[in-house]
Amino acid sequence: MPSVYLSIGSNIEREENIRSALKTLQSRFGKMALSSVYETEAVGFDGPPFFNLTIHFESDKPVRDIAKS
Repeated sequence: MPSVYLSIGSNIEREENIRSALKTLQSRFGKMALSSVYETEAVGFDGPPFFNLTIHFESDKPVRDIAKS
């Protein structure tokens, strides 16, 4: 089964938004592996720092279908 890697980040209600995204993705794609969470400054605009991480899961769905999920 093909591997999928997604980068996730948020600088607005960071913890809540990332938890919600992970919960939704897990309900749609099942088991996931998560990287560590990193805090980074906003680049190119003034704003609060981001939380960022990468996830991995496997899926037979085409990329377009995953993006629409």
